[in-house]
Amino acid sequence: MLRRAETLEWTLPAAQEALARGNISSIQWEVDELLKVFRINLDHSCSAYRELGMAVLRAYVRALHAIGRRDRGEPVETPKILDVENGATVEGESLRAAHAGWQKSRGPSPATLREFTYAIDRFIELHGDMPVEKITRKHVREFREALQLLPVRRAGKLQRATLPELVEWSKKHPETRRLSPATVNKLLGGVQAVVVWARDNGLIPDQVPWSDPFSNMRLVVLRQKTRCLFLVNLLTQYGHLGSVLAIATIKY
Repeated sequence: MLRRAETLEWTLPAAQEALARGNISSIQWEVDELLKVFRINLDHSCSAYRELGMAVLRAYVRALHAIGRRDRGEPVETPKILDVENGATVEGESLRAAHAGWQKSRGPSPATLREFTYAIDRFIELHGDMPVEKITRKHVREFREALQLLPVRRAGKLQRATLPELVEWSKKHPETRRLSPATVNKLLGGVQAVVVWARDNGLIPDQVPWSDPFSNMRLVVLRQKTRCLFLVNLLTQYGHLGSVLAIATIKY
């Protein structure tokens, strides 16, 4: 305690004099370390660097005064420690904002716009309008699985139902016809096109590591030729067209 008091006797007057003169040279190392922590590259000759230096110097003087008061027995509240990794994160634009930017930039046809808007709306119904860089492969997988349960025909109240509501209805009606893998892939592709556009056009902060969460997440679609061969094999095996059509209906 005595040593700290002796240190304050010369550090506090020196810091106060530097603050009065606007001399930030004494805390330049601290300023540079602060910039490293927040991953900011700032020219020492620019006005922003000097402004930051003065802010750090003022905070340093306040801290020295607080130490002195605490040493004299006065109650001083302990400053909160900032969690730099979790508390100072930078977020980019939301998926809805990215869709609006994509629409303005690309000027898509009415059909494409309608299709992409439908896909974006369904994704947001499931996961919310989240920042693009926060979308993970888990989000995409859950979206894909929900789309696979989406009924093809929707009448009455189902026309206004959200994706989670449609999924719950579909689970209770397993006999209903659902979206084909090709249609599911088309909707996945719509959202993917928007998030990739967002990355390419700066809606995701440069300092945020990002990779396309939709990559390799599409369903495998059985091609027409493969389907024909499959039906031929069924016909050869069962020898009855009615049986083949029944099995094909179950399969597809």
